[in-house]
Amino acid sequence: MSTASRRPQPVRRAAGASRRRVEKRNEIETVQDIAPPAEYVPPQVETLPTVGQELKSSFLWGVGMALGFSMLGVVARVFMEEAPKYEVENEHFE
Repeated sequence: MSTASRRPQPVRRAAGASRRRVEKRNEIETVQDIAPPAEYVPPQVETLPTVGQELKSSFLWGVGMALGFSMLGVVARVFMEEAPKYEVENEHFE
């Protein structure tokens, strides 16, 4: 007879010791009043831009891009090195 097949026995306690103790409270806790919910405000519908506004926006965007690439070209040109000039002995290739 082995003891491996037996399950562990529960610990026996007295009835007073096994009960959960709850401390008595003298005052009743009150919950603060909850604010009433806000009134419903319908969401504002976004208006679509007019054709004139779209054309103006596209035109200004295009002008800005053209100026930007022009400035980029100016900056790149400043940093470019000049090609070396070779002296040619024979004047037929000039």
